[in-house]
Amino acid sequence: MAIIHYPKDELIEELWLPKARETKALIYPRRKKNARMSLFTLTDGINLNEIFKFEEENLIQREDSVAWVTTMIKRNRVESESIGYVLDGHIYDQSFLDSSCPLISRFPFDILNLDFGSQDPDLGQGRIEIEIKKLEKIISLQGQKNSERFLLIYTTLIDASSIEPQHIIQNSNAVTVDGWNGLDIRNSSSSITNSDNKRDFLLALFNKLLEKYDYNCHTGLACLTRECSRDREEVFSIAGIIVR
Repeated sequence: MAIIHYPKDELIEELWLPKARETKALIYPRRKKNARMSLFTLTDGINLNEIFKFEEENLIQREDSVAWVTTMIKRNRVESESIGYVLDGHIYDQSFLDSSCPLISRFPFDILNLDFGSQDPDLGQGRIEIEIKKLEKIISLQGQKNSERFLLIYTTLIDASSIEPQHIIQNSNAVTVDGWNGLDIRNSSSSITNSDNKRDFLLALFNKLLEKYDYNCHTGLACLTRECSRDREEVFSIAGIIVR
């Protein structure tokens, strides 16, 4: 597993926080002082600035927030900041979001900050394919809990590994939904190796997964790319206010 350093604060200030403000205005327009939106965030256990910034803006309260970290040591660190509920474990494991996962009972959320880059990722082949499988499960859970409006942020690392679209399509099509004929994404028949093409594919896929669960993106998706501390790697973040 790798520890990745990237300018998370830039993502917060330039993308996550502006979208959170928009979400508050859409979901809770009458709450002037404190929206108290429910937040689930993936975090490295050190930089918790998305929680602190959202709280400063009166968008959330930290005692209402749910955070996921990879180890018990990180869990103790996050709990010391009075975060409401903290879970630990590796998010890439098969057990994440299975029927015994305690996170399921916490759904739905107003803000889902799926910062996979903070989760000590294994940078080997197939990482993004696993992330997309988790992303789809989370969208599905929001729908099952009748969530009609929420902010969804997906952040991943673009590295030298290729993306295999057919694996993603097979995983998604194994989860059937009434009236859904399966994922159909242009130019998805071969491996994707170019960084620009990876970003384009992930944006198209994001929209297709929303359609599958009868959602769409209010005012469109926004994205931001920043360089990481490691050679030939970048962090790519997609954010959108999801509605049905």
